[in-house]
Amino acid sequence: MRRLVIVVLVFLCLASQQVFSQVKPKIYYVYDPLCGWCFAYAPIMTKLSQEFKDQVEFVVIPGGMIVGENVRPIREIAPYLLQAIPELEDISGIKMGEPYLAMLKEGSYIASSYRPSLAMVVFKSFNTGRDVEYAHKVQQSYFIEAKDIMGDSLYMDLARQFDISSDEFMRRMADTSYQTKTQDHFDFAAYLNTKGFPALVGKSGDGYIKITYGYLSEEESRKKIQKFLHKQR
Repeated sequence: MRRLVIVVLVFLCLASQQVFSQVKPKIYYVYDPLCGWCFAYAPIMTKLSQEFKDQVEFVVIPGGMIVGENVRPIREIAPYLLQAIPELEDISGIKMGEPYLAMLKEGSYIASSYRPSLAMVVFKSFNTGRDVEYAHKVQQSYFIEAKDIMGDSLYMDLARQFDISSDEFMRRMADTSYQTKTQDHFDFAAYLNTKGFPALVGKSGDGYIKITYGYLSEEESRKKIQKFLHKQR
C-alpha cells in the first residue's frame, strides 16, 4: 500500500512539473494606436508573434500616449509628424496613406488614444488569439485610410470582420468595467517604464525584462526575443 502511495505521489509530482514546463513565457507588446512607429512596427510584430506563438504568449498592452491634457487638434503636432514621416517610411518601408496625410494638413481632427485602446481591451476579452492582428487593423484604418477612430462605425465594422457580434462589442465598449480595465492597461504600461513605443517586455519570475523599445528591424527583434527565451530555460 505504501509503495502504491509513493508511486502515485511521484506521478503527481512529475505531472505537475510537466504542466509547469508547458507554461509559456509572456512577452508584453506595449504600443499605442496613435504611434506612427508602432504602425511601422506592426507587420514585424505580426510576423514574430506567429513565428514564436508556440514558445511565447504575447500580450498586447495599449500605453495611453495621447490622453487627457495631451488630446488636442492634430494641427498642433502635424508639422512634426509631416517632417518625421519620410524618415519613418524610409527606415521601415511602410507608407502612410494619402487620406491620412491630407488629414494632417487639414488639421482639425481631434484624436485620443483612449477609444482605440478601449476597443483593444474589449477585443482581448473575446479571446480570439488575434490581438496583434486587431491592433494592426485599427492602425491601418487610421494611418492609411484616415478613418474616424473616435466614433463607433469602425469598431462595429472590425468586429464583423473578426466574426464578433458588433452589438456585443459595442455593449462592452460602453461597459464601465472595460473602461476601468483600459486605465489599468495604461497604468501597467507606465509601470513597465518602457520609455517609448513600441516595446517588448518579458515576464521573468516576479520581474520584468526589457527586450526591445523603439522601432527595431525584424532580425534585431528576433535575436532579442531568442535571447530572452534562452535565459528562461
